[in-house]
Amino acid sequence: MTNTNVLLTGVTGILGRHVLYELLYLYASGRKMGALGVVIRTRSGQTGLERLKTIIAHRYRPAYLKGYAVNDLLKHITLIEAGIEELNAAHLATLENFDNLHVIHTAAETDLSNTSTANEKAFTHNYLATKHLLAWCTPKLYKFIFISSAFSIGHQEGVITDQYIQFDAAGDPVLNEEIKNRNPYERFKIKMEFELIKYCRQHGKAWQIVRPSSICGRMLDEPLYYTPTFNVFYLFGKFLYACSLSNILRMGEKIRIAANPAGSMNIVPVDYVAKAIVRSFENDAIGQLNAVSSRHVPVAYLFQSMCNYAGIKCDLTACEPPPGSMSVLEKQYYETIGPMFSSYLSTPVHQFDTVRLRGIMSDVVEADVVKGFKDLYEFAYENEFRSL
Repeated sequence: MTNTNVLLTGVTGILGRHVLYELLYLYASGRKMGALGVVIRTRSGQTGLERLKTIIAHRYRPAYLKGYAVNDLLKHITLIEAGIEELNAAHLATLENFDNLHVIHTAAETDLSNTSTANEKAFTHNYLATKHLLAWCTPKLYKFIFISSAFSIGHQEGVITDQYIQFDAAGDPVLNEEIKNRNPYERFKIKMEFELIKYCRQHGKAWQIVRPSSICGRMLDEPLYYTPTFNVFYLFGKFLYACSLSNILRMGEKIRIAANPAGSMNIVPVDYVAKAIVRSFENDAIGQLNAVSSRHVPVAYLFQSMCNYAGIKCDLTACEPPPGSMSVLEKQYYETIGPMFSSYLSTPVHQFDTVRLRGIMSDVVEADVVKGFKDLYEFAYENEFRSL
């Protein structure tokens, strides 16, 4: 068995910690040999080691890790206590046993709004930090696995393949100028994809891009439905919950939401994405891969389900209702999260091609997000949409 040496970023985040769980199980069970490194900064009075221990000992860690003691799992990890933008030569020297390094870069700021603040966060934390990480690890790098977003394709209709980045006759990447991104998060994701391929080609390094869609809680591994943070579509439920506490929401009322009534959203369980990453990152035949669900969730079902849980009704409209006709609840929605949601809910009808994904996940039963959505959402609601 050859050694698999991995450096993982973003382990305190939604996806990163689940990739960590998957890798830890493989190393602890002897299914993989090699070294596993993680990058964690000190934050909120906790050292990187304390934060790492909290993740590994978490009450919602997957059941497949229950048979392993925390200290035994920690033995498989080399910890670099730093922010990605702080990584330097001294940090790289700690990876002396990490030859032919595979870097799995999951760390990112996820802000889907279209504001100057969101632009600054995406530029600094997603784009510049990734470029710094890439240059820093180059001396030891074999392959850089960049976790992008299935939504970096922007407004797109029809069948969406894995090949967001095309190549010219010379094999150089070509960025499609017709991509219409909805926000800075998407724009810097696709820009980094393009620059990653160019950089790796110039330096003789392997690369891979994996693009999850909207991530929800676990639906494969017990305990089910867990996610450390409730964001993206969960934010609408969080909004309704907050409005119910402040008496903005009145039982039985109706909220009009600007959306494509025939539209849908691709929602994928976090454990499914983590398994797809771990199964694909050593496969050099896979350059670009959309880690998504085969079936979309209809927007009408999604929002009606969340509204029903809050005791109100939902009406999908072609455009935002006139300001003078808005209820207090509708005004609050369009002044806060509405602008972000509208750009996604108006997306043309589309479908992801999942042939390659299902090829590597053929023995994994794909969760039915529509069927399980009520249980998924109930878990979030009962936990008051708090970070767990």
